[in-house]
Amino acid sequence: MPLPALSPSLQTQHHLLSSLLRPLRRTRPHVPFWKLAAHRQPTLSLYRDLWRFAPSTLVRDWVRYKWDLGRHETSPGKTRALLDGAERVLRVFFRAWEGGEREREVLDRYERLIYAKGRRNEWRGIENRELQRLHALYNRPIVVGNVTYGTPHNKPFPMLKPQPRAISRIIAWRIRARDRRMGAQGLYMEWKGWVLDEIKAERMLGLREGTYVGHEKEWLNPIYEHVGRINRSFEADYERQHAPLTAKQVSIIRSARRERVRNLTYQRQRELRGEMTRRLRLQRLQGPPAPVLARWGERERMEDRMVRGAGWGGYAGEVKLRRGMTRPREWGRRRWGKERRRKLGLEVY
Repeated sequence: MPLPALSPSLQTQHHLLSSLLRPLRRTRPHVPFWKLAAHRQPTLSLYRDLWRFAPSTLVRDWVRYKWDLGRHETSPGKTRALLDGAERVLRVFFRAWEGGEREREVLDRYERLIYAKGRRNEWRGIENRELQRLHALYNRPIVVGNVTYGTPHNKPFPMLKPQPRAISRIIAWRIRARDRRMGAQGLYMEWKGWVLDEIKAERMLGLREGTYVGHEKEWLNPIYEHVGRINRSFEADYERQHAPLTAKQVSIIRSARRERVRNLTYQRQRELRGEMTRRLRLQRLQGPPAPVLARWGERERMEDRMVRGAGWGGYAGEVKLRRGMTRPREWGRRRWGKERRRKLGLEVY
């Protein structure tokens, strides 16, 4: 049911209210405010004035830094607050430029604060870079002398500890790619079965020329091409898995093993000289199980501590021999003694 028409007096009142409220209605421009000339031109003029009346190069660089921070702001409210703050700073600059003592003192003090903060940030950056360098040095990959065996996703290569993140990402990407290829292969084989079923059905109906019969190659050749490409990628994966180590990789592994033996020998010599290493500290912290330790007396506990120590002299060496431990080679001790005498400038026989 249509609504009754308004009376002439109500229509006149309605038009009057509309004309009074129309100027108060909030309107939004059809373009962003930063593209309007009414915003861009005063903003650029404000920046030029700040740059002109800045009391020093340091304050001028600070103005440019703060301006670069706020130049990408897209919120009208936040942008207006930033511009209001810039206007207040400009008034202080202008008063100091005219000779205001108080404003000049404020700007001098603020300039010293900017300089101190810049120095602090500079040293903080130096410290962070040094910490990053030490972290990278501590976690740098080293060749441990073992082999990472080949898989369908990687060739065999010398084992690195820790393994670089780039190598791990390459292997992970290849695993996902192989899974995608296997899924695509199953899908293509399923489509091939559907096409063959359709061909068989049309032949059973006695058709010699149909949608599938007579056009077998057009339907099956694209599937065969995709499946063949996937099979060739699987053959490449097999070759990658069974690829041999190169001569350079073998030499790297052998040199890493020799270096490991040298490092462990040197660590053992340090322990025999009385130095407490991390390995020896952990070894001495070890012990028998709690039920066994509860049945031992003081003598057994003392001998267990001797066995876990580094020395071989006196009663400790006798206890170690009784426990079945092997005495260090005599030629190694003589060699170490010769090297020590040579370093001291003594005669070596």
